[in-house]
Amino acid sequence: MERLPNRYPKISQSHKVPLYKGLSLFYPKLHKYFVLLTFFASILMKRTTLERYVIEQDKQLRLFQGLS
Repeated sequence: MERLPNRYPKISQSHKVPLYKGLSLFYPKLHKYFVLLTFFASILMKRTTLERYVIEQDKQLRLFQGLS
């Protein structure tokens, strides 16, 4: 009986790639969504961090004005 050729390349253990790069090999559409998701998550994290920073600065300013 003849063996069918393997359609998928073997990835050796010594050549490990990050998950997002590994996804692009086998699931290009899933990789695209993963990139978009991480992009929007980073924007969201920056926004919430900035809001917390502004709120903290506002509290310190009010405290300073109350002492003067």
